[in-house]
Amino acid sequence: MAGHFLVVGLNPTVQNTFTLPSLRVSQVNRVSRHRVDVAGKGGNTTRVLTQLGERAVHLTFGGGRNLDLYRRLCRQDDVELRCVECDVEIRHCHTLLGTGDGTTTEIVEPGHPVTSAVEQAVVELYDQELVAAHTVIIGGTHAPGFSDELYAEMVRKATAAGVRTVLDIRGKDLLRCLQHHPSAIKINVSEFSHTFTPETILEEEINPEAIPQTLLDKMIEIHTTSTAEIVLTNGSRPVLFVADGMVKTIKPEAVTPVNTVGSGDAATAGLAAGLHRGLSLEGAVRLGMDCAAKNAHLEKPGSIR
Repeated sequence: MAGHFLVVGLNPTVQNTFTLPSLRVSQVNRVSRHRVDVAGKGGNTTRVLTQLGERAVHLTFGGGRNLDLYRRLCRQDDVELRCVECDVEIRHCHTLLGTGDGTTTEIVEPGHPVTSAVEQAVVELYDQELVAAHTVIIGGTHAPGFSDELYAEMVRKATAAGVRTVLDIRGKDLLRCLQHHPSAIKINVSEFSHTFTPETILEEEINPEAIPQTLLDKMIEIHTTSTAEIVLTNGSRPVLFVADGMVKTIKPEAVTPVNTVGSGDAATAGLAAGLHRGLSLEGAVRLGMDCAAKNAHLEKPGSIR
């Protein structure tokens, strides 16, 4: 099928990854390696799709002192970029990898606020790219300043155009999108509980036996009412998905992680690629899990090679 994946990521990120023997609080920590990459859900997902051999376009915005760096890093990774250039600085986020104790510590900068003019330019660029897209992927929270209805309107337009939509968003953004019938929702168990079962909020990577029946019932209900495929990751625990009117699970392979940052985005990319290639939902989930495992083996975030 002609066309491309259109990956919307409206909180662009330059990721610093520092490798050190261990992280010692309130002490001097000496870094053994440092790398810089385009990241954020949009950048990570686009890069993994590209590494899978798919054509993917990363739609975002940005400016300031980091824009030239962001563009150069995209070129290095063959990430096809569509960027609304403005005066909003691109944020930095930081990963601290402790090789001695196997820890991953994330320091996340908040996104900088945008103006209505930036949003209008993003919408115009989205409309242009949507014409040639076969799949739209929307990932993560958007930077402050974007309107509450932006993601829902993007899904509405894609659905009306017959374009598949895969969502890796949560909370009110996700709830607003449901009425427009997204094709697939891939978030983690904790995010799903915060969004749909706030009376039973779960932590990340929860023991499968501790997942309440109410959450499983809600997965089936959302699938039935919205027609969206529902896939919930759970760290190293089994992935849950709805098929044949029930919740099924697949246990991921055991890995000794090097860097787990971007593994969820790799799973999104693999799932979307699998659906586009005509795999069954289970087959697409397995491809996503394989991508997540490959990402966790690597120091580079949001990458499978």
